[in-house]
Amino acid sequence: MIKTYARLAAALVVATSLGGCVSLLPKAKPVQLYRFGVTGASTAPPIHADERGVLLEPVTFPREAMSDGILTVEGTQTSYITGGRWVAPATILFRQALDQAFDASGPHTRLLSRGETGRAASLLQVEVVRFEADYTDPKLAPTIHVGIQGRLSGPDGRPIDAQVFDVQKPASENRITAIVAAYDTATSEALTNLVRWVDAKTPPLPPIDSAPASTSTSTYTKSTTTRRP
Repeated sequence: MIKTYARLAAALVVATSLGGCVSLLPKAKPVQLYRFGVTGASTAPPIHADERGVLLEPVTFPREAMSDGILTVEGTQTSYITGGRWVAPATILFRQALDQAFDASGPHTRLLSRGETGRAASLLQVEVVRFEADYTDPKLAPTIHVGIQGRLSGPDGRPIDAQVFDVQKPASENRITAIVAAYDTATSEALTNLVRWVDAKTPPLPPIDSAPASTSTSTYTKSTTTRRP
């Protein structure tokens, strides 16, 4: 009995000490999540015969900027902002922003779904070559650099045009909220310019032939000959 009570007492002391250690640990500060571009999914209007359909190829992104980390660059060194992340990987937020830009700034074009490939007037390749906050001095506010290269080709692969859209926006101050706001502004301006270029360069869709198919009928006449006696 004495040994049993001793063991119970020891276990109680250990449990109490562990509980005290856990309660004394500092609570981790929650990481703030940020976003740029669209705030909700948008639905594209149905395409008409006089509109231009664009089929978007997979968007490529710099590897270091693909994740949910907010990328900063200082000389040859890259890092991510501590205490803040994108609410989703930058590639997903960028694609949502691209969809919204076509809905808002492309009066004659819209992005087609994969099921509408037969209606594509052009193919669009988008390569994001820069998506970063550039620091010339760590004590000063950075400049957000968004660089996009677009290539348009016909459905048969024939090149139509290529263009680079490079936008740089200085953050108003060296704070994460100001840096995110500059990211949003730079991305929006670059995508708006991209969509307007696509809208101007994409040829019209071929007209939809809605006339009923023509049918031909033939009449077969049997001739008879009457013999006279």
